[in-house]
Amino acid sequence: MKPPGSDTDHRDRARLRRRGAALAAPLVLACALTGFGPAAGAQAASCQNWTGVQPPSNGTDAVQFLGVAVLPGCDVWAVGDDFTAHNGDIGVIEHWTASGWSQVPSPNPGAATFLTGVHAVSTADIWAVGDYTTGNGQKTLTLHWNGKTWKQVTSPSAGRLDELNGVHAVSAHDVWAVGDDFSDAQHKKALILHWNGSSWRRVAGPRLGASSELFGVSAAGHGDAWAVGDGASTPGGPPQTLILHWNGTAWQRVSSPHPRMSSGLDGIGVSSASNAWAVGFSSDGTTSRTLALHWNGRRWAPAATPNPASPGANNDLLQVAVISASDAWAVGSYFSGHMAKTLAVHWNGTAWTQVPSPNPNIDNQLFAVAASSARNIWAVGADFADTGPFQALAVHCC
Repeated sequence: MKPPGSDTDHRDRARLRRRGAALAAPLVLACALTGFGPAAGAQAASCQNWTGVQPPSNGTDAVQFLGVAVLPGCDVWAVGDDFTAHNGDIGVIEHWTASGWSQVPSPNPGAATFLTGVHAVSTADIWAVGDYTTGNGQKTLTLHWNGKTWKQVTSPSAGRLDELNGVHAVSAHDVWAVGDDFSDAQHKKALILHWNGSSWRRVAGPRLGASSELFGVSAAGHGDAWAVGDGASTPGGPPQTLILHWNGTAWQRVSSPHPRMSSGLDGIGVSSASNAWAVGFSSDGTTSRTLALHWNGRRWAPAATPNPASPGANNDLLQVAVISASDAWAVGSYFSGHMAKTLAVHWNGTAWTQVPSPNPNIDNQLFAVAASSARNIWAVGADFADTGPFQALAVHCC
C-alpha cells in the first residue's frame, strides 16, 4: 500500500484516504503556526500556542483521522478508520475535551467500516458518515450521537457499491450527506441524501454525464447548500470540477472553472450566501496543482494558491474551513522529493499563503480541517514512517 498522497489518480481521492497496509496508534502533535497574513493579526496573536495530548491507543495496528468536527469550548470529534491485522478495518471515533482525548465506542456493522466525515449541530446532535461492506456489496453508513451514545441510523444505498464522503448538519431537521454509488458497476454516480429529522432519503440531482462523484457538502442555511466533486462528460473522459447548489427546492449544477486537462474538488466551506470556498486540484496529466474557487454570490472564480511541491510533483487541497470573508483555512499535501508533506494554507481576505505545518515522519498528509471560530481550529490526517505503520495526526489551536 502507498503512503498518503502518493497516488496520482485523483479520481479516487476518497479511497486514497483509506490506504495503508498498517495504520498506527493516534498521535497529536504540538506545533507553532506563523505567518497568518496582515488581515488576521488578531487571530495570529491568539494562535501562538499550539498544544497536543497523546490520544489513547487500543492496541490495534493503525488509526487515521479522515474527518473532524469542532464545537465551541475546544470540544472536538475526529473520525476515521482503525486497521487491525486480524479483523480488517473498523470505524474509529475519538473525542477531545478539556481532559484530553478519549475513544468512544461506535457501531461497526460490516466486515469493513470506514468513517470519512463528521459534523455537529450541538454537543448532543452530531452526525458521522462513511460506508461498510457486507456480503451484498458496500452500503452507506450514517451514525448519530445523541449526547450519550453513537447509533447507526438506516440510510438509503442506491447501488451495488455506495459510499458517503461528506456531511453537513444545518439543524436537527436539516442534514445533507454526499458521496457516490456504482449502480452500473462501471461509472460512479453522485449520491445525495437528506435527513429531515425522522429519516434519511435520497434526493435527486441533475443529469451529470457519464460519471460523477461528490466529496464535500456545506450550507449557508436552510435552502442554501453546496456540494462539490468531479465528473466526466464522456465514458473514460478526464474529470472536471463539479459544483451543485440546493436552492430549497432542487439541486442544480452551477458553472465552475475547470483548469488544465483535468480537475476536481474535494472540499467546500460556506460562511454566508455570498462567501464560499471550494478546494481541490487541477492536473495536466502528469502533475497536479492546488485549486481554490471562490463564490461571491454571483459566480465561482479561481484564486491563486501556493504550490510548494518539487518540480513535476503533486499538490492537492482536500478540505477548507471558512470562518469569514477574511479568514479561511485549507489543508492537504504536496511532494518534496519523493515524500509527501502536510500542506496548510490561509486566506487573509487578500491572498492564500502557505503556513508552516508539522511533518513528523517520512510521508504526511492532512485530510480535514474545521473551526468553530478564528480561535478554535483543528486539522487532522495521518503520517507514515518507513520503519512503522501510519499514525493519526491532529493539530489544534484553541
